[in-house]
Amino acid sequence: MPNVRVSRSFMRRMLFLGSLPIPPDEALEIARRECERQGWSWNEPIHVSERLTSYQVMTNADATGGNAFVTIDGTTGEVRSSNLASY
Repeated sequence: MPNVRVSRSFMRRMLFLGSLPIPPDEALEIARRECERQGWSWNEPIHVSERLTSYQVMTNADATGGNAFVTIDGTTGEVRSSNLASY
């Protein structure tokens, strides 16, 4: 994964929960497709944050503005929400 940071959920680690059924690289691909569907640019770096039951994917992670935020259900792979922060 070029220029992608992945962070694991602190809560999942403290509760000794295993990995989510959807792996981070699959969540990343789902988010990329959602951005493409919305017509949003896919700018690196990308940050993938594992939550308790989902992933939060943020594009253009080192900048303020121009960020796409896509939340992916970690069990089904469904897009829960998608938003674009403009400049």
